[in-house]
Amino acid sequence: MKTFNNKFSIILVISLAVILALVHTNEATCANKAVYDDCCSRGNTQLTACYAKPNDFPCQCTAMKAIRNCYLQCPDDSDITSQGTSYQTAVDQVCGYANQQLTASSAPAPTQAAIAPAGPANAATPTPANPSVPNGPSSPNKPTPSGTQSATQSDKKSTANSNNDGRQVFFAAILSIAVLLMAV
Repeated sequence: MKTFNNKFSIILVISLAVILALVHTNEATCANKAVYDDCCSRGNTQLTACYAKPNDFPCQCTAMKAIRNCYLQCPDDSDITSQGTSYQTAVDQVCGYANQQLTASSAPAPTQAAIAPAGPANAATPTPANPSVPNGPSSPNKPTPSGTQSATQSDKKSTANSNNDGRQVFFAAILSIAVLLMAV
C-alpha cells in the first residue's frame, strides 16, 4: 500500500504542475505596459492636435511614427505586436500623403504668361490650387492605435482568453484523471 501512496503523490504533484503550466502559458503581458500606455497617450495627444489642422499630413505622419514606436515597448506581447504591425499600414499611407504634400509644396510655382488670352472661357474654368495633393483620409478613416481600442475588441479578446483558459484546465483535468487511472 505504501508504494501506491508514493505513486499517487508523485502523480498528483506532476498533474498539478501540468495544470499550472497550462493555465499560465496564455498570459503573455507587456513588461513595459506603463511605458507603452504613456507613450500611446502622448502620441494620441499629438495626433489629435494634428487633426485640428485639416490635411496636415506631415504633422500626422510624425505623430503616427511616434505612436508606431510605442509598440516596440512590448515585443513579448503578441496582441500588441500584431496591432503595431497593422498600424504600420496606416502610418505608411499617411506618410505617403505627407511626402506628396512636401513634394508639391517644394515644386516651383508655374509662371503666368505676360498677356493672358482674353475671353470668357478662361474665366469659367477654375484651376485647383494644388491638384497633385490628394484629399487623403477623411475623419472616419483616421487610424486608431491600440491605446484607443474599442470596447468590443477588448471584450472579444478577454472572452477568447477565458475560453482558452477553460479548455486548458479541462484538458489538464482529463490528463490528470487518465494518469491516475493508469497508476491504479
